[in-house]
Amino acid sequence: MHALEHFGLGRYGDPVEVDGYIKGIKNMSILLSPGGIFYLSIPVGEERVEFNANWIFNPWTIISCAESNNLQLKKLFRIDNQSGVIEEEITNTNIEQLSQSPHNLTLFIFEKF
Repeated sequence: MHALEHFGLGRYGDPVEVDGYIKGIKNMSILLSPGGIFYLSIPVGEERVEFNANWIFNPWTIISCAESNNLQLKKLFRIDNQSGVIEEEITNTNIEQLSQSPHNLTLFIFEKF
């Protein structure tokens, strides 16, 4: 929870690596057995690095990276300060809306196949 967005930014003594989050997802997938569940909570929206802080990921970036590491998206939640936890239907439209927003906290639930 809330670690991947810091990978590769050099903020915690780790080396600066533009693909740090890709390596992180790959390593998480390696640790899972088939059928294992991976919970990933990260900020999503218009993709960018916020100076000296963290990545904001386009959700498509995360989904694509996860799929290439044998992880299938099973559920997606958006955490909203006013409404609480909202389960989003996994549709292209909903994911595209998240990708165009300034910032959303999300919880992806993936299963290893």
